[in-house]
Amino acid sequence: MQVLDLEDDVYYLVLVRAGDAGLNVSEFLRKQLNGPGGNLASRSAPQPKESTLQKVEANPRQRTKEFQELDTFLQTPAFLVHSDGIGRFVELLGFIYKRSPNKFDSVLSITGDSRKYFAKSRKEIEDSGNSVMPKEIPGSPFWVVGNTSTKMKQEMLRRVLQILGYPQDSISLAERAVMPTIFSRFD
Repeated sequence: MQVLDLEDDVYYLVLVRAGDAGLNVSEFLRKQLNGPGGNLASRSAPQPKESTLQKVEANPRQRTKEFQELDTFLQTPAFLVHSDGIGRFVELLGFIYKRSPNKFDSVLSITGDSRKYFAKSRKEIEDSGNSVMPKEIPGSPFWVVGNTSTKMKQEMLRRVLQILGYPQDSISLAERAVMPTIFSRFD
């Protein structure tokens, strides 16, 4: 076994992310270094355990294409780099937008009692309430209110996915994915 010298923040990030994915550190790093279609050769590489995010009601053989695409995205560095709920929420919305850019306008109908949750400009969100903290949805012309509880982020995500026609297994997976990680306490 070899020893790597890592800075403390990197060490804790790897530990937490590996734990979140249900893997030991070697399995986690192997998976990250392999990437999609990668070929990090290892004769005795252990089979990765099922991700904690994958624990949904559906039988693995019955999982939908949307679920599989979403689950793959949740294992990418672009998503895993976010340890806080808002980062995960906004990154997920960017992924969803890229899958349905022509239908995404329909999410503008999702509002609160007085706030707009989604808009096409920062100003629209700001004008709809106090302390709204608008966040740009990556890769899209849309903005989302950022100052909401994790539970409200999950509700907004559920409504977005329902409007866009996603199946329940994907909705459940996405809702769990916006939960902040333990590592967010160190940010």
